[in-house]
Amino acid sequence: MDGLLARVTKKKSTLGSVLDAWAGDVVAFSFIIGLGMYVFNATQEIHFLYLMVIIIAIKALDLKNFCYRWLVYEFYKNSKLRNKKNKKKIKSNIDDQNFSKGLVFLKRFFQSFLDNRARTIDGIGLIILIELTYDKIILTNFIYYLFLLKILAIFVGGLYIVFFKDFAKKINSSFN
Repeated sequence: MDGLLARVTKKKSTLGSVLDAWAGDVVAFSFIIGLGMYVFNATQEIHFLYLMVIIIAIKALDLKNFCYRWLVYEFYKNSKLRNKKNKKKIKSNIDDQNFSKGLVFLKRFFQSFLDNRARTIDGIGLIILIELTYDKIILTNFIYYLFLLKILAIFVGGLYIVFFKDFAKKINSSFN
């Protein structure tokens, strides 16, 4: 709602944009963990607790995102020390460059599959409501496995990009 209000009143801010994206990530991560707790409580299957720990570990160990954040911070720190501005634009979708169309398709599929948008979360909420009405777990355990598959695919793809496609070198060269 605040993002819409900022766009309508034309009072957007960089901090507001960052906080909006960050809050979205926090909510999405909390939803996945909460869904795991729900499925564990409903099924009493201990492996869902292990899956939650695995998801937390994968999110914490995401090398591609860390690499990007570290390089941006180093660029900012070094450019501040040099006291001059970089006039080159950073290329968007830098990790889509020099990849086959199949890999780019897979990346985009996993990023949009079970995304953090309201339609996905509301749909899962409806499924939970139906399951609570009939007192039977039908789909949420499979949905949780699909979330895990998505997170693993993005994690492995990030490792592939960092180790085999010179991600850090490409990001660094786009800053210079």
